[in-house]
Amino acid sequence: MGTTPTTPQNWPTFLGDNARRGGGSGEPAGTPSTPVWKKELPGMVVSSPVLQEELLYLACMDGSLYALDAN
Repeated sequence: MGTTPTTPQNWPTFLGDNARRGGGSGEPAGTPSTPVWKKELPGMVVSSPVLQEELLYLACMDGSLYALDAN
């Protein structure tokens, strides 16, 4: 009998969790009136943002990939 390794439940995935339900724990990330990131970019953002720790990654139409630090 063999086993298949499982994916950790806290692994960052598209649509929030391993079941792709569109959310995570249900806990809000912050208050809507307090932005964490604010940056004027030279092009339109063309993909879903990727969040890892406190870095937000964005791809823009100008062909650049941006990493925004929350600090």
